Amino acid sequence: MCQLVQEEQQNPTLGPEQGPQQSEQQQLQRHAFGFGFYLKPRLSELIQWAQSSRETSNFTYDLTNLNLSQLAGWVNVIASCTLEQANQWIHELRHDDALRHHLNQLTANSDSAITADLNMGYGRRLGWYALVRALKPRTVVETGVDKGLGSCVLAAALLRNRAEGHPGRYFGTDINP
Repeated sequence: MCQLVQEEQQNPTLGPEQGPQQSEQQQLQRHAFGFGFYLKPRLSELIQWAQSSRETSNFTYDLTNLNLSQLAGWVNVIASCTLEQANQWIHELRHDDALRHHLNQLTANSDSAITADLNMGYGRRLGWYALVRALKPRTVVETGVDKGLGSCVLAAALLRNRAEGHPGRYFGTDINP
């Protein structure tokens, strides 16, 4: 390992300032491409989000259909369950109207109501839920609970598991009190 470090120090990679010079027109073309292809669509998304969301820290969002498929595949592999079962658990949480109503009530009545969205998307928390449903753990520990959305999702999974004869416990701590 030390020999590799020494060789790298003796033969450093050329930086952009040491490479071939680009004409001003080439630089402008690269800037235009970068802005038009990469930055502009993301800036539009950022502006739309800033105008429609009140979130300042917990960033709730919905997943695309492709993201949902990938998440189900991840749960399928990690939890050794069927892909159909992983999709079913993800669907179960996404369409849990009672939990959604509960979360909206908690959010609207909380001290954080001004910085939290109603009907928030679960994002990656769908995977947490599906993992707890699949693995049926006896204990779940969460740290850094922020406003508690992930906590409610994990507790909902534990409650469903308990109803099916697999009791579990939840412990959550906020690492930033």
